[in-house]
Amino acid sequence: MYRDGAYFAKNLDTAAIWYTAAGRPGDFFELSQGYRLATPPQIDRATAIYLDLLKQRGHPEVRRAQLELGNFVLDGKYSAG
Repeated sequence: MYRDGAYFAKNLDTAAIWYTAAGRPGDFFELSQGYRLATPPQIDRATAIYLDLLKQRGHPEVRRAQLELGNFVLDGKYSAG
């Protein structure tokens, strides 16, 4: 709700607290999407979460994080080296 501003004022820092407390890969992916879609986009914060997700195994969010990082590379927003 804090990520989208549905019932509360939009606040990604507060959303991060709640997503981190839940600790599920899907929640971390949603938080990274919130940073990616923020105005202005917070690409560095989103990238850090995507990279953390790549360390996990067996979750569909890992593949989604790979896809988003690939899009960042193609758009010139991220480079691993």
